[in-house]
Amino acid sequence: MKIMKFTKIAACGMIGFSILSPLQAQSAPKSEYDTHGWSLSNGEVVKDPKGNFIRLDLKVDRGNSGMGTTAPVEPGRAYELKIEYRSSNEVSSRDHGSWIYLAFRDGKDQNVGEQFQLFERTSAWQDKVIPLQTPVGTAKLFISIRQQQRKGTLDIKSAELKSAEPDAKAVTTLGPATMAAMERILNPGKKISPQGESSPLDGNIFQPYLKGNVPKIVRDLGTETTDGVSVQKIVFHSMTVGGEAQDIFAIIARPSGKGDFPGVLWLHGGRGCAEATAAIRYAKAGYVCIAPDLPGIGDPKICPNSTGPWRDRWEKIGWLCKPDATANETFDAVVTALQAFDLLSAQPGVLKDRVGVSGISMGGYTTTMISGLLGKRIRAAYSKFGCGFYERGSTWTKTLADLPDDQRAAWLRHFDAGHRASGIRAPYFIAAAARDHFFWPPGVNATVSTIPGIKNQVYAPDENHRLTGIPASENIDLLYLAYWLKGEGQPFPEVKIENCQKLPDGSTRVAFSVKTALPVKTATLYVTAGAESWEKGTWEPITAKPAGENRFIAVIPADKIKPQGAWFVNVSDERPATAGSLVYDMNATGTGSALRPLGVQESTRK
Repeated sequence: MKIMKFTKIAACGMIGFSILSPLQAQSAPKSEYDTHGWSLSNGEVVKDPKGNFIRLDLKVDRGNSGMGTTAPVEPGRAYELKIEYRSSNEVSSRDHGSWIYLAFRDGKDQNVGEQFQLFERTSAWQDKVIPLQTPVGTAKLFISIRQQQRKGTLDIKSAELKSAEPDAKAVTTLGPATMAAMERILNPGKKISPQGESSPLDGNIFQPYLKGNVPKIVRDLGTETTDGVSVQKIVFHSMTVGGEAQDIFAIIARPSGKGDFPGVLWLHGGRGCAEATAAIRYAKAGYVCIAPDLPGIGDPKICPNSTGPWRDRWEKIGWLCKPDATANETFDAVVTALQAFDLLSAQPGVLKDRVGVSGISMGGYTTTMISGLLGKRIRAAYSKFGCGFYERGSTWTKTLADLPDDQRAAWLRHFDAGHRASGIRAPYFIAAAARDHFFWPPGVNATVSTIPGIKNQVYAPDENHRLTGIPASENIDLLYLAYWLKGEGQPFPEVKIENCQKLPDGSTRVAFSVKTALPVKTATLYVTAGAESWEKGTWEPITAKPAGENRFIAVIPADKIKPQGAWFVNVSDERPATAGSLVYDMNATGTGSALRPLGVQESTRK
């Protein structure tokens, strides 16, 4: 995790699918808690009568605790960086102890020079003055102050960067105002539900929001007709944070005509907002749809009608669960999704026993998360990319591993969707990408395998965070939800790997069956030799041959079998609706439980 960016899970997703209404397109409110570009990771603001300061205290032998900023500078000029500090580290060096990394970057954010400096041990406050000469082409200076050692702390009371010219003004300053903003961000205050409840910290922190209480609409921003459907824009009250109201914008789209309809809750991806296009699409397909902003996942710059401290905290607290788990921004996103589900279920004309959830990327993660929390209340769930078990396979696996033990355990316990998947009772489908940058096959596999009931999946072989390579991929969700929410059409095919056998010539024979209501049109095994990451791998198709009624065999040639390789199967029926197997590595052999997919432990197999 890059320590200066407060890396957090909302940093992925797709916002190209969003459109902004005129009401949404207003400029976002200005933050009252501006850190002036400074950020903090795995650190804290210490209150002291003699002056507050930042403490960087790692407590583990991995990762780092740090703070920093990026400041505009001019090329070929002399600057001075002064830092008031104290350090208890005996010895420091690059990537160890107390040190500072400085990167000179051009307008395209490429390094044109760098240097590092060490902090000496001192128990008294001391100024460290670093003279700097910006190289040709420099447009900005990246400042990263780090603590990388279990024993020892680095305290920072102030920092100032300014030109070396006499009487020059500071380019960037870290002082009391910045620390006050950081303190507000790290400790937003107690979060209270609309019913006046706080979360039980020793139990399910979402319990106050699982009682079916319908959130109150505090503002109605109007209704219009778009593409033949009714589109209403509202703001509902979500919670109170440190005494400040947190209200969330949402779009409600209704089909034309009279009668009762199923409902779909649509959850946007990282850096997105309430998606009018998605809500309208579902309404045109015959669903009442609610699409809310998701605080903590959405980008506050394009969510101007949603209020609350989350706007100031977005992408600034990372994965920490301090002072308790409810302080993490993910809590706000999950609570909002739960409340939006309650609001949808209470809408006039909604069939309350036929309400489903659908989401993309981080919205897919949230779909999985609330499906585990709401259980039987959800009729069907469709996730595009988003899963759980981040520690087993995701772009955040190392970030989690680098956290202090208590913080990693707290995040996984409260916020990992895979750890909630055993509570899923709705039919669940995930459309994943075998080359996904964010959600890797081991995590997807483990999530699906944990679900005790009806579940299915498909992997797209061709692109990162896309479903390219799956026939009619743009309609997978509509086909799936139509069957489970409307009773229309047929269920998706289900693939079962029956046997995986090593042959004398070094090849591998994969036998599989398909449970299907419609004829199978294509059956394909995809194989990869592996790469340094899932994203960089390539998947080659091998056409499977019929071996009986709805039974098929595919043979992986010996020259395609590599130690880091993997394979999966996809089938399409005549609609086409496509589903497939989980992903297996090249060591998979045998039948039944001996065929364990990647990322799946015995304790998670259902």
